[in-house]
Amino acid sequence: MWKRREIESYLCTRTTLLAFAEARAGEQQGPLFAASWRAAMEESIREIEAALTALDKPDPWGPDLKVSDEFLDPLLRKFFQKLRRFSALGKTDFYLLVPLVPVAEIDGEVREKLDAIAGVAARAVPRGGCA
Repeated sequence: MWKRREIESYLCTRTTLLAFAEARAGEQQGPLFAASWRAAMEESIREIEAALTALDKPDPWGPDLKVSDEFLDPLLRKFFQKLRRFSALGKTDFYLLVPLVPVAEIDGEVREKLDAIAGVAARAVPRGGCA
């Protein structure tokens, strides 16, 4: 059983979101724009954090908030609005955050579950007769 409410909670770190902003800037406008995109993300994070606090919602960096709906969706909308850019990013695109999560920020629980999966896979014996 996972301790956090949803898998996106394990991807949702400030560092990851700032790296996402810089990477998107590089893809869409070039590396010279990374600082302004990062600043837009920082401002958006502060605004959405403040809104969650005002609504007495859980911390977006903790285990209790449904971050996909209550943090990441509004955050990305706000971020792209600040940049005056259209974004069709939605829940199905959150996998784009995975390679941007710093190794040091990967929750120990994720490592534990992946090690368990690897252990089962290592003990698996292929069935005979499979092509």
